[in-house]
Amino acid sequence: MKWLETVLNPWVKTTVDETHCCQIGVIFNDIPLLEFTYSAERSTKDRALYYISGGRLSNKEKNVRGRLEFRKIPEKNEAIVAIHDYMPSLPWFLYKYTQAKAHLIVMALFRRHLERWGTNQPSFHVHE
Repeated sequence: MKWLETVLNPWVKTTVDETHCCQIGVIFNDIPLLEFTYSAERSTKDRALYYISGGRLSNKEKNVRGRLEFRKIPEKNEAIVAIHDYMPSLPWFLYKYTQAKAHLIVMALFRRHLERWGTNQPSFHVHE
């Protein structure tokens, strides 16, 4: 999450607490855009699972099982980042052309960051 704040500085701010729960927000508003709750019981050394637990960009009433998953591919220097069962607060036609596009850009930047970080680190591939 800190990487995101560094790349999108000064507009985006992130917080991570001692339980690895995260918030992503913008500098001019105290209400987070997205909140993620780390699932220790469903995570392993090769998988980190975060439930999408709130924020302005999440439909709290419909978003029951929304989650963000980081999974390393066994015996490869690659990983997958996936969003499952996410229900946005925006109407679908707006989400598709705004928030979804922004997410793809952020993930492409994250992939490039990891590739520059070193060949011994995982290379993330975005799948919808």
